[in-house]
Amino acid sequence: MAKQGTDLHTGTLVQQAIYRYLTNGNPAGHLEAIRCEYGRLARAAEARVAFLPGDSFYANGEGSGYLRLSFSRYRPETIKEGTARICQVLRRLCNEEFPGREKKKRVPEVVPLM
Repeated sequence: MAKQGTDLHTGTLVQQAIYRYLTNGNPAGHLEAIRCEYGRLARAAEARVAFLPGDSFYANGEGSGYLRLSFSRYRPETIKEGTARICQVLRRLCNEEFPGREKKKRVPEVVPLM
């Protein structure tokens, strides 16, 4: 019976949190930020590479200028190819405009350190 109750609807605490955010927060701004983030991830997926934003790995909210790469299972040649692809994606991202954000400054060069 308890499982059936949780399957029928979300908990009241979550509902209250969502209600307060929607009435007092900035849902439009949040949605725009999410769209930008998904755009970045889509660009990386097009190049067949994956990364995670660095701020997810900092407890204090820092790390927005970093990204996390996973490379422990790949051979050095594959890592070099992936690094080159990520550099291409970053160059494109740094030169694009995203709705709701200032135009990014051009980055002269993104160089892999390999």
